[in-house]
Amino acid sequence: MHFDPHTSTTMIGLMYCFLPIATYIFLKDHQDHASDLWCLGGLLNGIGITVIGLRSAIDIPTLIAYNGANTVVFIGTLLRLQSLRTDLKKPFKTYIIVMAPIVFSIFYQLDCILIGTTSARVLYAFVTSIILFIMMLLSAAEYEKTYNIRIAKAIKYTYLGLTLVWSAKVYLMLIGADDGLPFGDNLITIMMTLAIFVSVIFSNFGYVAMRLEKIDQEKKLSINLNKKLITTLKSREKVIKDFGRLKAFSAIGGHSATVVHEIMQPLTAMRFGLENLSSYASKEVQNSEVTSRIDSVKETAEKTIKIVQNLRSLMVEQDVQVQAVNLKEQINESLLILGDRLKTSRIKVITKISGRLSNVMADPNQMQHVLLNIINNAVDAIEREKTKNPKKIEINVYPVDKNRHMILSITDSGSGIPKKIRDHLFEWLSSKSGHGMGVGLALTKLFVESWGGSIEAKNAEPAEGKATGLTGAVIEIKLVRAH
Repeated sequence: MHFDPHTSTTMIGLMYCFLPIATYIFLKDHQDHASDLWCLGGLLNGIGITVIGLRSAIDIPTLIAYNGANTVVFIGTLLRLQSLRTDLKKPFKTYIIVMAPIVFSIFYQLDCILIGTTSARVLYAFVTSIILFIMMLLSAAEYEKTYNIRIAKAIKYTYLGLTLVWSAKVYLMLIGADDGLPFGDNLITIMMTLAIFVSVIFSNFGYVAMRLEKIDQEKKLSINLNKKLITTLKSREKVIKDFGRLKAFSAIGGHSATVVHEIMQPLTAMRFGLENLSSYASKEVQNSEVTSRIDSVKETAEKTIKIVQNLRSLMVEQDVQVQAVNLKEQINESLLILGDRLKTSRIKVITKISGRLSNVMADPNQMQHVLLNIINNAVDAIEREKTKNPKKIEINVYPVDKNRHMILSITDSGSGIPKKIRDHLFEWLSSKSGHGMGVGLALTKLFVESWGGSIEAKNAEPAEGKATGLTGAVIEIKLVRAH
């Protein structure tokens, strides 16, 4: 069977025209500048190859049949290269896209005029094509690596094949084994025709698959970004709400200080009145039962005054004074303030203070903040636990590091700290209970670290918790011991 290279080239050129148009229609819902360049480049390749195939069959002006056709093929390949580089965010400058075909056309025409041989003209066209093919396969390889799209190999290997076949043609021409005729009836011409045919199929169908995979990746990325955006917006909304709550809390705190001040006035008057009444009764009435009852009321009033004074010290802004603080006294004062709540909740508090001294370096007012917050959290945890287990809080104080530091450990019989919030427990606006402000433990950590101490949260060991009944959270504070 006789191989007709002219007819084969013409048919391939027509296929090259048809498939880019089909690709353009298929990608109509996903078109962008890069895909438009690819389809236009393929169409120009097809037009140029068709003219090259028809130039011996019909009368076409020489300038169009040779220079024009090869320049159109050059432009088509250049536009496809620009398409890949556009997707890679590395497009050529516009002046390069404009000037490169002009330069190619000028040198091609000079070749025709000055040398005038077919082999010289073919050699020039083939060498420039090889340069473009190499750039195409390198860009396809970078595309595959950048976007992790394996189908880009189809484009890469297509242009690798064209590069090898075109290079073989050039090599044979240089050693004199090929006469340089583009449509010679020989093996290399058949290989070139097959290479172009394969490139038509793989370059277009491969590009469609590559684009669809990239679009799918972008869609997944967009979905993930939308999810992150929604999460961020919800987080910001929560922060705004929390700051609103903090502002309201601050305002309430200011009013509370005023209320405490108003309460202190009648309580102070009551205390002086009871002291006078007690003195009068001991001198004039001389009735032990009356004196005992007055002293009982006086003791209750003193207890109330002390609680209110502690509350006032919490609400009034004071300078931080890190000094020797007696932990035992601080714990007792805090338990005094929380006495009614502990009694109402039927929670037993066990205190174990090891060592003769329990003085640590801290700010006394801030220390009371810390103790009240942690114990209140422990009470909250126990109240949420709907079991019949004994309700207990254990406060341990003991020395470590050869008595250089003291450990203050507070353990409750609640359900413990969920794993998902344990790492965020001391972060600002992160509420463990779900109904708090989310500032207590963050403030606690800030205070403790400002004294040179440290704080950590964990859950009680299962074996130890089973023996003691303390199965909940453990808050351990390490403080510098005062000497």
